[in-house]
Amino acid sequence: MRKKVAQLAIGVLLASSFAYDVALAENTSLAVEPGKYSYDLPNGRNIFQFGATGVGLYLGKAPVSGPEDVWSAVFPPCSTVNNQYCIESVSSRRIGTEEWIMGSASEWTPSSSDPIWTDNGTAQQTKLQTTKFYTDQKSNLPRGGVASVWQLKNSPHGGGIEYVVGAGIYFYKNYSPPQTTQAFNFGIVPAKMGLNPIPGNRNSWPMNYGERYQFPKNMEFKLVLRIGDYVGSIGGWFEGRVLKPRISLEQNKLIISGSPAWSLYGVSNPLPCTEWPEQTPRLVEVCASGALNQSNGWYSFNNSYEAAVKPSQFYPQGSFSYWEKRMPIINEISQWGGVDFGINTSGNCKMAFGEVAFVSSNATIYSTRPPQWNKDDQTLNYGLGSFHLKGDGSLNQGNFYIVIPNSFAKCLWGFDAQKARVITSITEDGGEQTNFTSKITSDKENLYVEIEGFSFSSPKIKVRLEEKIEKNPEVEIVPKIETSKNIKKNRLVCVKGKSKKELFSKSASCPKGYKLQTIKS
Repeated sequence: MRKKVAQLAIGVLLASSFAYDVALAENTSLAVEPGKYSYDLPNGRNIFQFGATGVGLYLGKAPVSGPEDVWSAVFPPCSTVNNQYCIESVSSRRIGTEEWIMGSASEWTPSSSDPIWTDNGTAQQTKLQTTKFYTDQKSNLPRGGVASVWQLKNSPHGGGIEYVVGAGIYFYKNYSPPQTTQAFNFGIVPAKMGLNPIPGNRNSWPMNYGERYQFPKNMEFKLVLRIGDYVGSIGGWFEGRVLKPRISLEQNKLIISGSPAWSLYGVSNPLPCTEWPEQTPRLVEVCASGALNQSNGWYSFNNSYEAAVKPSQFYPQGSFSYWEKRMPIINEISQWGGVDFGINTSGNCKMAFGEVAFVSSNATIYSTRPPQWNKDDQTLNYGLGSFHLKGDGSLNQGNFYIVIPNSFAKCLWGFDAQKARVITSITEDGGEQTNFTSKITSDKENLYVEIEGFSFSSPKIKVRLEEKIEKNPEVEIVPKIETSKNIKKNRLVCVKGKSKKELFSKSASCPKGYKLQTIKS
């Protein structure tokens, strides 16, 4: 009897979400969690997931109790009770318009029967417990909290006007060696939320209360956060999915605005385990035994750009290059959010607390570390990866945005960066792209570099600033044209005996031995 052959569906997934079709205007489609592809798989089928770089609700809920050196907090909407460490506002506007339309926080809250209120977590020794947000009296810093739901009437999507909004911080202090890790994040997700978790819904919390939708097109969003005492410690490089981002820090408020990023993902046809590229001795043994016929699920690759393009035994040109050619189903997913790298340096330069740099792109995957400084050519370098073509066969055009604090840019390049022009190069497989645009703008805090229109698969971007040298306009000296009036006025007649000389110069004088003859007007 012939043995069954395990099948494999390979998927490139963006963050924790999928979309079945592209959203059009406000009639947006559902965005589906990646695990959905394995929910209905029969035994013997598996999904290999190329988890693409992304952001979302990194902190949907937070443990409140535990050791003093490990904690996290999710900011609630600002109120008279919580007027710091909170979300002051969420707003939106149509691209090209001036006025931001304010949203309002809804009264949605997790069900009282939700296990998050009583779950002690997996580490009993830390007594982890999720509960309501509060400010610790000893440290004056927040703990606990859950994501909130806001209503944006100006930005309806396929599920209504609700958006799940999360912003918060994770803190860890190590004593030996002394080191503090602090990660800040923010995100907005279009959703339709219920009052109770949906039975059988295996979306990540809190999306198990409802469904996630795509963002409406041609809209941009703004988030204003009150960050309290964090104003003295937040800063450094952020990565995210906010296109044309604008960031400012005003007193104790962090303000982020921009439009959602739409990135491609792909799914392959099913493959038998005998055709998986990573034919390790163990896989060959398990596949031959038929053990894979009794299970299903998915396997995720390392999702960083560096890992995806690194040659290996099974992927001589990198894993992303291999799977890109084997994914006939191409679609898009939309996201808005960001998270910090926990790094505030590039080269020998360091950002001051309160200074925020930001990189963002519509690429499927991108580097999970800040742009690298190349001291030899004075450039910031960053890697991106995505599908060369969209599902309809059209060219997938990339965009990349970088926000750099003015003082940090001056440290890197050694001059006032507000008087600079941007020099950009994009290379891939030894070739250099030329069909793209780049521009630079600035405000009192930051420089904003926009690079748009380049192509994929895995380009490397270099950004360098060059000082503008404003030359003084050359002054052209035009000889004075003598008029007949001037000629007559400047005429000299010099005489010596019968000899006479006429001179036509204002500064002329009679030669030696000659006398000036008086000329009657």
